[in-house]
Amino acid sequence: MGRLLPLTELSDVKEIEGVIVFTQGGKKKLATTNQLAMLANGVELNEDLVFDDVQALSKGLLLVRNGSLEGIITSDLVYTVPLDRQTLTKTSFGLLEKRASGTIVRGLAPELENQSWHQVYYHRDWLVLRREGQLQLYSIRAKKMVAMQADTIWFDRSLAFVKSNFETKVHLSANRVIDLSADSKITFINSRDSVQFFYTENKNKRTVFNLASGDILFTTDFELTESIRSDFFMATKGSKKGLLARNGKELVPVEMDAMILNSSGQISLLKKQEFWTL
Repeated sequence: MGRLLPLTELSDVKEIEGVIVFTQGGKKKLATTNQLAMLANGVELNEDLVFDDVQALSKGLLLVRNGSLEGIITSDLVYTVPLDRQTLTKTSFGLLEKRASGTIVRGLAPELENQSWHQVYYHRDWLVLRREGQLQLYSIRAKKMVAMQADTIWFDRSLAFVKSNFETKVHLSANRVIDLSADSKITFINSRDSVQFFYTENKNKRTVFNLASGDILFTTDFELTESIRSDFFMATKGSKKGLLARNGKELVPVEMDAMILNSSGQISLLKKQEFWTL
């Protein structure tokens, strides 16, 4: 037969990451199962572990708040990040610890743990770090810095664009970079599914890249309007249209007056008032 615990006026009791959380008078009190057993024997709970809010952060960790103070405590009720005037944000790669003095990136790489940044933001596999006018780009996947002194950093899809000293580099990954000349630009090729390809354009030459791998597929003089699955490209030159293969070869000469892709994936062609279907 169990024994009655000396806890009164409880409005809620729940378990979070192996910790028992009691709500009493609007406050959250924490206890382990061992402490509950000791409470039944007359040993009082630790009154220092009383909070305004308690949330699960990750396995075995809880985010706790008291007013403007935030901290992280383990399921054994040991602080890993003491309560302080800070904002703690869990991310897919670790923890952002933001204070008035700056932001620290926890749990990603040791070299970042010892540094405070004026601004930190992330996009997909990329982390942008700013401090004292210095803008840096960090690869979350590769866990390494890929740009140390940038003037501007921006993103489009999964690509990171870094401009510095009047030059622009396009980072497809931590180890794959495209250098853009001053008069070149990037265009993503439309698709009825997800966008898989883009091309750089310079002096009417278009070099096609695979968005995921960064591999160069081909270079062409034609304009590319749409990719069909991952195998074909609809191309134009002036008012004429055609179809290119993945290697850039013309499957349908760019001489058609019209070319229409229907919902079933068939392509209708028109040349000199004659129709046929692929």
